[in-house]
Amino acid sequence: AALTLAPGWPLSASGEEPEKHLKNIRQLTSVGANAEAYWSPDGQQIVFQSTREGHSCDQLYVMQADGSGQRRVSNGKGRVTCGWFLPSGRVMYASTHLASPDCPAAPPFTPGTYRWPVFPGYELWTSKLDGTDPRPLVPAPGYDAEATASPDGKWIVFTSERSGDIDIWKMRADGTHLQRLTEGVGYDGGAVFSPDGQQIAWRTNYPVGPEATAKYQELLRQHLVEPMQMDIWVMDADGQHKPQVTHLPGAAFAPIFTPDGKSLVFASNHHDN
Repeated sequence: AALTLAPGWPLSASGEEPEKHLKNIRQLTSVGANAEAYWSPDGQQIVFQSTREGHSCDQLYVMQADGSGQRRVSNGKGRVTCGWFLPSGRVMYASTHLASPDCPAAPPFTPGTYRWPVFPGYELWTSKLDGTDPRPLVPAPGYDAEATASPDGKWIVFTSERSGDIDIWKMRADGTHLQRLTEGVGYDGGAVFSPDGQQIAWRTNYPVGPEATAKYQELLRQHLVEPMQMDIWVMDADGQHKPQVTHLPGAAFAPIFTPDGKSLVFASNHHDN
């Protein structure tokens, strides 16, 4: 899998018209399986996760904006996900290496569906860009991952299972002032701040009805979620005022605010549902 500066190909497999809104699309990686690329605050570097160099599962890497200087940041143990640059010059990510130096086992394949593991060994870490000085952040039993920072670096939002469900939590950059922001039964994740730090967008799947709720909770006991149906929501940074943004079939994913804070860009497969 290759990372590009923007998604899309000149012509889709279905024969649709070429992309008209993006140009100068360049491939940045050429080895391994690569995903979840995010910019540094100054736009000069990119952090991403990759399976390469003989590792059996994802590790954390950084590179220059032109794809040069690719180097591993994580320690090569366990599985890593969800890297994010901090304004302090450090990088934040989730890793399972304390639970085991080995890669956690992938979930069994279920034909006709997609199930995503929420490994309970994931904990949040920060380190320098060369991988030195690793520091844990608010460790707790269960899944902790998907962390992002406010533009000023004062606050962090992340996804955690510490309440017994998969919820969005917020804390100061030093791990203090821990606050749970979502309470609905279901998966809440992928939270990001608006450019002014006043709002948070995230993706969620709240099961409807006793049967769907029981299925969700049974899968969670197996450390799995089934993100086949998701929508984008927003809330104030203190967790108040939670309007639902999308009402689409399928999964709406990966929301991020436009620079003016007035719109959201997200991925969706609603056209295939």
